[in-house]
Amino acid sequence: MWNYSNDFDIFHEYANIVKDNLFEAEILRPYNVVYISQKANQTYAHSIDDIWANFGDNIISIQSVPGVFAKIMREEGILARTQTIEEMRELAQYAQAKA
Repeated sequence: MWNYSNDFDIFHEYANIVKDNLFEAEILRPYNVVYISQKANQTYAHSIDDIWANFGDNIISIQSVPGVFAKIMREEGILARTQTIEEMRELAQYAQAKA
């Protein structure tokens, strides 16, 4: 998630450190990053498609949750980034709103 809170490639910078002991990117952290999952035993007001339609510009990925965790969380987890904490809270509240 740290990689997504900035606009640089953390893996490239890691390679720079290993190779030259040098980190070149400027660390600004212009984004807030959040992982949102939903419990399988809850009914939510908004589907994954609804969330994507309303917050697609903020969504980094929607990933399947491994089977062992899917019993307590929904089968999908949402990784997203926003420019403000308020946007992040709005997205999380929308995604976790109960039906």
